[in-house]
Amino acid sequence: MVRRPRALWSTAAVLAYACLFSCGGEDSSSTDSRSTRADEPAADEAGSPDATPSSSSRRGRTGSSRSALVTLDSEDYASAELGALHGEIRFLGEAPARFELTASSKAECCTYPDVEHLSESAIVNDGKVQGVYVHLTRGFDEDAIPPPPSEPYLLDQRGCMYAPHVNAIQAGQPVLVRNSDPTTHNVNIRSKKNPPGNKNMAKGQAPFEYDFELPENEILVKCDIHPWMGAQLHVSEHPWFAITGPDGTFRIPDVPPGKYTVEAIHEVFGRRRGEIEVTAGQSAGLAFSYEP
Repeated sequence: MVRRPRALWSTAAVLAYACLFSCGGEDSSSTDSRSTRADEPAADEAGSPDATPSSSSRRGRTGSSRSALVTLDSEDYASAELGALHGEIRFLGEAPARFELTASSKAECCTYPDVEHLSESAIVNDGKVQGVYVHLTRGFDEDAIPPPPSEPYLLDQRGCMYAPHVNAIQAGQPVLVRNSDPTTHNVNIRSKKNPPGNKNMAKGQAPFEYDFELPENEILVKCDIHPWMGAQLHVSEHPWFAITGPDGTFRIPDVPPGKYTVEAIHEVFGRRRGEIEVTAGQSAGLAFSYEP
């Protein structure tokens, strides 16, 4: 395998990359090897509106097919028939800095003191990556897939930010989008395999309900009124997926025994993929790494 040139994920590179996907830009599809950034900043947050990512930053992001799985110690799992997966996503290098969003200067966006108006598309804490979608791509038995949850999944608009920023559901689970802010938002769902949607939501309006029946990764959800607002939604064929938390770790419970292909997707750093075996009564450990 040819090793790609190293590229430093500096603040300038991340901000410049944001401009490539400014409002109204190209969407990503689930078959594209590139990810799509969800919190596209306004031009004043990214410097020059004509800025574009360097060739090295493009290589760092689109080199997504590399296998970077490292096995970790297994753990006991309380099941005689099923296993599990656990692990962490690492960043080997200088972490990109987060930048302040325009929301911090808008009175209608400052209702909730706990909301940080900082970019969310690249969050690295102590060398671990938050907001990575980890899922099984191969090895599972389609006949063994359980039905989706009937309880709706909630995506909120709070403090002029989508919360959570990275989301995942099983196909067929309903999604509710709520407006908790004292202002009007626009819910622009840029799906490609599932029906898209684009309509305004006034303050106090009842939540919108959406149905996603087809598996689709990296659906971009935007607000055209507040262009820094963005979220990603992953729609999985099955329930064996997770999103890394602030500490960069994840757990996928109740996985049938077998050999699987596991993939990690991050909207800026790209994709990683590897093979792992799950046995009954054990949680198999793994780690993926992104590097400059």
